[in-house]
Amino acid sequence: MGCYHAAVSRFVALTTVGDLGAAEVIVEALSNRGIESKVSRVLADHPYQRSALEPVRILVPEERFAESNDVLAALQVEVERDFPAQSGAGKADDDLAPKLEKRANRRVSYATLWLGFAVPLPITCLCVGARLAGTLFLGVFIGDLVTLATYERGTAPMTLLWWLIGAKLGDLAVALAVSVRRGRAVSRSTNVAAG
Repeated sequence: MGCYHAAVSRFVALTTVGDLGAAEVIVEALSNRGIESKVSRVLADHPYQRSALEPVRILVPEERFAESNDVLAALQVEVERDFPAQSGAGKADDDLAPKLEKRANRRVSYATLWLGFAVPLPITCLCVGARLAGTLFLGVFIGDLVTLATYERGTAPMTLLWWLIGAKLGDLAVALAVSVRRGRAVSRSTNVAAG
């Protein structure tokens, strides 16, 4: 009986991709051309830095590296050609730009202001995007609540209650002013774009 020694191919790295899905696409393209390939994860040095989104390395036989590189280049050209068509970016739709601009400049919903009446905390300014004023009103409100909690029941000064009400009403007034101002600015920019 003779000894049978199979030629063992040495595998070299063809490419490294960001996820397993992309690796599967490349492996499928290579197998369609009859090229054997292996997939291995590229592990982080520190065990606490590892995650499910680790890069994946694709290995091919050393003697078929040049052919594998050609397959990879052809796949890249195909993806670059097909991606804009699939995403809708390849369409020459001139009506799409004004619709997107209008949607981006959408008014703050007045439902947000009505929600401000229903929620006891002064958060309406935060909802309409006036972050500095919203933080100020919320800070005053929470500070008053903490101060109010330090008093015995029924002994708190009436001034603290007025501060709570003032913070809530101030929040609603500023949020309404910001909403109306933004609404006018959006309608002005829409009129300028239309005219």
